[in-house]
Amino acid sequence: MAVQIQRFEDWKTPIDMIFYSNLIPLLLLISSVESARFLVYCPLFAHSHHTFLAKIADTFSEAGHNVTFLAPIIVEGYENIKYWKHTKDIIYIQPDEELKDLGKVMKSVEFSKYWTEDLTVFSMIPSIKLFQKMLFKIYENFKKDLRVLDSLKNRKFDAIIYEVFAFNAIGIDHFVVSMTLENFSNSGVSRYQNIVSSLFRHS
Repeated sequence: MAVQIQRFEDWKTPIDMIFYSNLIPLLLLISSVESARFLVYCPLFAHSHHTFLAKIADTFSEAGHNVTFLAPIIVEGYENIKYWKHTKDIIYIQPDEELKDLGKVMKSVEFSKYWTEDLTVFSMIPSIKLFQKMLFKIYENFKKDLRVLDSLKNRKFDAIIYEVFAFNAIGIDHFVVSMTLENFSNSGVSRYQNIVSSLFRHS
């Protein structure tokens, strides 16, 4: 089971309730088993995202569940900060040179403007493209070296938890649970974007 998480402070439209509904299977799972196995997927690029998912991981760990925190590094440095008190199984994936360069670009972006300025959809396109490049690069790196995912699929996770923007987690979910690494082509991304656009149009 894959559970998409969106932070409460980000809820703005009815589409957010669609994402929130994904929490229901997770809550049912937690209440029906004594100890579940969770894989928390968190690409490292920003303090707030890392903190948010680390708190989720710690909540489950403290409750007695088995939690693995998978963290591909995009912006270097966050791997040196301890965000957990109870979660012990942390897997960092070191970036290659291309991902390091994307991380440097990411670090230079001033994201606070999204909360302080009146922006249009078009002004967000460069950031969206950057996210797409970063997540695709992580996906391609996993495809080139399957050792980490091979080790994870043997753990038989009950749920994979990730934030909604991390679409490459879908491929990880397929490999870890279904034993196949789904192929994300450009056409596949277009379909993904069309679905999201359609939801926003109807919200």
